[in-house]
Amino acid sequence: MRGLVTMPILDDLILGRFEPGESLLHRFDAPLKLILMPVLVICSFAVTRPAALTALSALALILAACSGYPWRTWWRGLLVFRWLFLFTLLLHLCFSPGRTLFGVAFLSFDGLLQGLRVIWQLSLAVVFSSLLTLTTSPARIARAFITLAAPLQKLRLPVARAGEFILLTLHFLPLLREELIVARTVGAGQPAGVAASVRRLRENLGPLLLRLVDRAEEMALALAQGHALPAIVDPAPKRSLSSWLNWTLFGAAMLVPVFLIGLRLWPTSA
Repeated sequence: MRGLVTMPILDDLILGRFEPGESLLHRFDAPLKLILMPVLVICSFAVTRPAALTALSALALILAACSGYPWRTWWRGLLVFRWLFLFTLLLHLCFSPGRTLFGVAFLSFDGLLQGLRVIWQLSLAVVFSSLLTLTTSPARIARAFITLAAPLQKLRLPVARAGEFILLTLHFLPLLREELIVARTVGAGQPAGVAASVRRLRENLGPLLLRLVDRAEEMALALAQGHALPAIVDPAPKRSLSSWLNWTLFGAAMLVPVFLIGLRLWPTSA
């Protein structure tokens, strides 16, 4: 777990990564987690009031503490998206209508506030999504999906097949990270600067895509031959939470999004 903090910046991406552990969230029931985290992500974009986002942030901090990862891991994981956050802020600052900022016609004060709110929402969505993938192995996520979607099998829907697709997608994310790290290592000794970075990106993009296609083909051939993929391992926690504790934690965490979304919908339904 400490190695998660010391890796290069491209490997600081926590979204889509799984790290084995024995924390409270690692031992939390996977199907319940698969319900809770998407609901929290939806709630992050559904609510807009600062008080509501503050409540969600408090819940995110509690869940992050229950994951067992150091705070520096979460900070560096969010720092990976800094250019996305900056671009989002600039778009809202320059193109949103409203009061001007510093008397400059093309700078919007309301756009600045809206951009900061969107960055806040994106950060919460990244944290909640990462809580699911960091503490749940791809195999457990796929099985949890199949368990939750089991009633759809009565409608002759290919639930098991969809679970396999989810498993393959989650398995492919570490391969993408590995290739990005290789591409970054190749250009480590080359000149710095924006122009040099753009030129290296143009030169390495083609080979990077070809390597990803080759890795995907190797994975498909291995599956077709009946071989197990080494990265798809299910190191389940040694101790699982009891059923009543799972449901208690699930109900307590679900109170926050249900209450916040209810407050948002209440004036509309009245």
